[in-house]
Amino acid sequence: QNSSFNQNSSVNKSSPVRQILLTVREYESATKKVIQIIQGEKVALIIEGKFDAVFHLHGYDLMAMSEIDNRATISFKAEHSGRFPLVLHIHDSLLGAQETTIAYVEVRSR
Repeated sequence: QNSSFNQNSSVNKSSPVRQILLTVREYESATKKVIQIIQGEKVALIIEGKFDAVFHLHGYDLMAMSEIDNRATISFKAEHSGRFPLVLHIHDSLLGAQETTIAYVEVRSR
């Protein structure tokens, strides 16, 4: 899986929540992106791709499933500093359960 993201785009500019769009594509080489966040920020990771999947932010133990519009949103307040993998979980009828790290969320101290 390959992923790209835009850290500076905001879906709703009036919101106090920083919204980060992350696009995931199947069947491309894996490139791990690093999403940098400042501790204390409120964040919404908006993950889109053309497949059904569960996305899991390890360390915060948050999960979201892609919806009909092929988007999943993980919203949280970045309270814990560190580097946390964002993992894509897919179940394939031939290959079974698969998981791939698509990005790292890096929460830096103020």
